[in-house]
Amino acid sequence: MAMCNYFCLTTYLRSLLAPGGLMLILEGTQNSRLQMITVGFIEGFSHFEDERLQSNLPLLSVEQWQVALGGSSFEKFVAFPASGLATEVLGQHVMVARAPSFVKRFQPGELRKYLQQKLPEYMVPSAYTLLDGLPLSANGKVDRRALPSPTSMRPELAIHYVMPQTESEKLIAAVWQDVLKLEKVGIGDNFFDLGGNSLLTVQVQSKLSDIFQRELSIVELFTFPTIQELAQHLSEPSAPIETAPTKCNSTIYHVGKTAQTVPDCLVPLQSQGDGLPFFCVHPLAGVVFPYVELALIWGHNQPFYGLQALGLNSGETPLTRIEEMAAAHIAAIKTVQPQGPYRVGGWSMGGPIAFEMAWQL
Repeated sequence: MAMCNYFCLTTYLRSLLAPGGLMLILEGTQNSRLQMITVGFIEGFSHFEDERLQSNLPLLSVEQWQVALGGSSFEKFVAFPASGLATEVLGQHVMVARAPSFVKRFQPGELRKYLQQKLPEYMVPSAYTLLDGLPLSANGKVDRRALPSPTSMRPELAIHYVMPQTESEKLIAAVWQDVLKLEKVGIGDNFFDLGGNSLLTVQVQSKLSDIFQRELSIVELFTFPTIQELAQHLSEPSAPIETAPTKCNSTIYHVGKTAQTVPDCLVPLQSQGDGLPFFCVHPLAGVVFPYVELALIWGHNQPFYGLQALGLNSGETPLTRIEEMAAAHIAAIKTVQPQGPYRVGGWSMGGPIAFEMAWQL
């Protein structure tokens, strides 16, 4: 095996060890003709050479193992039997190497990238905490109360950290840091990638509304999930909220180009993608937070809009009849998708409203 392959192998093995952990290797260290012939019958002779050439022999000597492990940051190395003993002629050694005390067992950024390929986005953790072991209760189960709180450091994300520049960006960043319990956030960080959820969104909405002295809707927080986007939007209070183009029945509708704006009751939980949009009506509480996770599960290619109750924002008059609610929601979804067929659903009270919308459509 080439030395570079051994370096890759030992580097990987080191990543599996705890700081200061020991690795034991039982390995042949002498290339004898009998051994090479035996291995050749098993693996083929094409990649074996005359041992006199000493260029492509399958086994590393003790000295070569020491170099390979040292190159992988192992601190200590001991081989048994020691050099000069009669048993050394057997050609087998037990080698012990100790990992450094500063071993980093994984890179959070790489782990997050790997998990994003295997899990839905909403299941990917936003923070990681290294533990030497899980705390256990008296009956041997994991003691959740003894687990440490996640670190307050910014998670490792694909996007590089850029500190807030403008006054608006600094004010928004301060709110995010307070709500998310982070020491710093960048202007390009996505609120939900940092660990934000529907409940924390309500806190952000309340705090920012007080700071900027204006009513901030849930629609705006979902439409502008980064500090930079939200600060730019708040600097233009009268700017309409536009959604991304939605493809339906081979026709692409550009809401912004037709000067249509998204009503406050229509929340774009996931506006990207080429699929037929799905419109989900609010439950009894009137908000669409329960659908956030569902929108994330469906993925980035499925447009998903929540229909929240009218009257949640100041200045709006609540509707009291299902027929009126259905009519208002139909008018809202037509700003995104002017023509059918429509995909409409709802949970709890949203079910009867969605059924009425189907009748009216």
